[in-house]
Amino acid sequence: MSDTPASRSGRPLGFLSDLPLVEASAIAALRDWNGAALDAGAAGAAANEAAWSFETLAALCTLHGRRPLARRESGDPYYCSDEAAFAQLVASASACDREDAMMIAFTIVRADMAPVAVGLAEQAGLRFRRIAPPMLCQADGETAQPLH
Repeated sequence: MSDTPASRSGRPLGFLSDLPLVEASAIAALRDWNGAALDAGAAGAAANEAAWSFETLAALCTLHGRRPLARRESGDPYYCSDEAAFAQLVASASACDREDAMMIAFTIVRADMAPVAVGLAEQAGLRFRRIAPPMLCQADGETAQPLH
């Protein structure tokens, strides 16, 4: 029995709680994104900008992706390879590692859309670094702190 590429990309790779804040935030937002606008609520301008950048990036990956991204359920403590690639795109781009981000983007979207994806991932990742989503908590119950 052989696995299809879609089933391999959805297998658990590790614990979401073990990831850095930016990567965990990107995965959590990807899981919650359903093609509609994310509700930043009263979180302020930074959260609204992060939501717009993220939504545009997720839509770009959906419309111009090489294949559909596998996503695990919202409450699942594990992450899969597609989510890891997406999170690495956001983390690399927001850490000013554009070459790595571009290589990752080539695996997710068409080549002509990769530079756009990297720019959006950079914006979203920088915003994720500024805000600490309350949904991400450390094992001892304390809210995760934003990176500065």
